[in-house]
Amino acid sequence: MSSNRPIEKHIALRGSNIHYTRNGPASEIAICFLPGWGGSRWVWDYHAEHWAQNFRTLNIDFPGFGHSALPLGTRTVDQLAKDLCLVLDEEDIKQCIIVGHSYGGLLAMAIGQLRPQQVLAVIGADSFIHMDLYPQQAQQTIDEMLAYIRLDYQGALMELGSSYLTENCHPAIRASVLREFRSSKPGDGIKILAMFLSYDMGKTLSSYPGPVAAIVDGNKYAIEKERFIPAFSERIDLCVVENSNHFLMLEEPEKFAELLTPLITKFSSL
Repeated sequence: MSSNRPIEKHIALRGSNIHYTRNGPASEIAICFLPGWGGSRWVWDYHAEHWAQNFRTLNIDFPGFGHSALPLGTRTVDQLAKDLCLVLDEEDIKQCIIVGHSYGGLLAMAIGQLRPQQVLAVIGADSFIHMDLYPQQAQQTIDEMLAYIRLDYQGALMELGSSYLTENCHPAIRASVLREFRSSKPGDGIKILAMFLSYDMGKTLSSYPGPVAAIVDGNKYAIEKERFIPAFSERIDLCVVENSNHFLMLEEPEKFAELLTPLITKFSSL
């Protein structure tokens, strides 16, 4: 592994702090990792350390979760993206590849739209395949989903988290994922979810000029492929992993790293 030790850092922003871990040597291209909604940067620890052998890596908390509280006045996904651009500026990142899990992939795409010359490529981990993201959700649908979650926020998150993990998931990983979900603040969690449900992902995908790839769960792909293939198969390069789950980078980190390697190699040589 890299001789550079990981450094915990934070940026003060509108009554909050964005926490992240920097690791690896200074490099022309950095690799940034973003967790999904309800998660924090620990889900990428293995991969951030792995890639720090050859690249500067930034492992960033999703604003509103982990150690990063939601900055005051944040109302849109674009604002979240602008806030995370400050991390790139703080670390003087000239170019980067962003790897995002779930909604972290959408947030990565939003950053790429804002900084197209800086973000060489976006890679999703079980991202972009959920066709309900395209186009923007109707307000009635958003209200119904949020009303359900508001009734029992913790219960809804436990149900969601459990559904994301396979029966063979290591007990320690399962416990960590569910503990992370339980620790999230209902106010911030619901506010952030509302931002993403109302976000026009199709528009962002059209606006961002860089390449987009995703390593996705085969079970979800089987459900979505009839809608996905005609709409986005030429825009998003998919690697489908059979018998996996939503947290594929956690349950089988070595296998995920093998799948990620050709994508990083390809995009870092652009």
